[in-house]
Amino acid sequence: MEITFTVKITEEGIPQLMGLLAKMWDNPAAQVRVETAPEGKTVTVTPEAPAAAPHQATAPAAEAQPARRAPKPLPPVTAAQVQAAAGAFMDEAPGNIAILQGIMTDLGVQAFPQLQPEQLQVFAARLRKHGVAV
Repeated sequence: MEITFTVKITEEGIPQLMGLLAKMWDNPAAQVRVETAPEGKTVTVTPEAPAAAPHQATAPAAEAQPARRAPKPLPPVTAAQVQAAAGAFMDEAPGNIAILQGIMTDLGVQAFPQLQPEQLQVFAARLRKHGVAV
């Protein structure tokens, strides 16, 4: 697998970046190479190849696991549905107010009525990540 991306980072931040990239593969032994080019530094991360496992016979194709289907996209939610779910979430615990405020701040609004329709769907998705049924 090869992943390429560009990051603007100071020289001091390179060790931290390399550590984070190695953790992406949950593999602290990943190969990390930093190259200097005229346009800046290039960081290349190559995950260490896993140790070769003993060869096992593969199952016939008929016994293969069926491919997983992608989950169905959730239907769009209305402002009333999201507001009701957010209100119930807020009432569950005092700390949930800060979570809701954080979501709104991330979306660039100060109050629920300021959410645009596409932001409303993002807000609902973020609520679901906190276990809220929307």
